[in-house]
Amino acid sequence: MDLFSVALSHIEGAANNLRGALFEYLVAEAVRLGSAYSGIQLNELLRDADGRTAEVDVLVVHRDQSIRFIECKGYKPGGTVPDDMVERWLNDRVPLIRKIAGADPHWRKCRLEFEFWTTGRLTPAATAAVHAEAEKTKKLGLSLVDRDELERRVAATNNAALKRTLNEHFIGHPLEKAEREARRPKRQLPIPRGPRLRTREGVDRVFLDSDEFEAGDAALLVESVPDDGGETESVPSASAGK
Repeated sequence: MDLFSVALSHIEGAANNLRGALFEYLVAEAVRLGSAYSGIQLNELLRDADGRTAEVDVLVVHRDQSIRFIECKGYKPGGTVPDDMVERWLNDRVPLIRKIAGADPHWRKCRLEFEFWTTGRLTPAATAAVHAEAEKTKKLGLSLVDRDELERRVAATNNAALKRTLNEHFIGHPLEKAEREARRPKRQLPIPRGPRLRTREGVDRVFLDSDEFEAGDAALLVESVPDDGGETESVPSASAGK
């Protein structure tokens, strides 16, 4: 790998880290403006009795009512979140945080809400897995906030700065626009209808197959006119030259 590739890789890595941190602030602000809360903390580190740790990107406390643990994935603009990323959150992070919350005397009486927010898109398989788990565990909440739902929630805050940040750095990012363009169905040109055969006394009109012409060209009409010898000669009709 040459020096340019190494440098580019480092720059992309730094950009992803900055984008991730920016997304966490954006989520926290969207929650602050759009829901009830007693306190909001970013990057809260939790630890269980065995010393295992779990970092909560955005922790939202609504005293004596609910605790929201929000996982933020400021994924690359226009990208799809890998299924294994959602699976790790669902199968590893959620159970560990739930165990830690159950040992806290203040949190154990609150409803626990686990949320996965992302600027990317989720596959049908990942979405189905979360919904299936949510149906099995009624004692806690599991929800997904994908790109479309994120845009709706930010718009609902009616905060111009927040909407501008989301558009400039995520939704309206050039990579996101390129991804939308790639997903857009290609416009199909209409297939010309086949010509109709029309007859007139003494004249047979024959239309050539329109597939022999490029799109937009009119079909060539040829009139067969009997000559004195009883044979026919083909001459272009007036409509063919128009």
